Amino acid sequence: MPPAQKIYLNGIDATTGQYLVAPMTVNRAVKFAKGENVEPDISQWFSDALRKLSAVHLGIGRGIDEEKLRE
Repeated sequence: MPPAQKIYLNGIDATTGQYLVAPMTVNRAVKFAKGENVEPDISQWFSDALRKLSAVHLGIGRGIDEEKLRE
């Protein structure tokens, strides 16, 4: 029997060099997408990611040349 195919989500944890979300089987991804039997580690990661993406960003905005801060 061939090994189960895995889905790899984008993202690397800069502090560890590991995947942000561990590779998962197709069956596990389908269950997650349907909202069935989600493991706490995955749902917590997505909650944290949404919170971070929604937070106020104090860096330079998109399309602004960092050499021309008057923009």
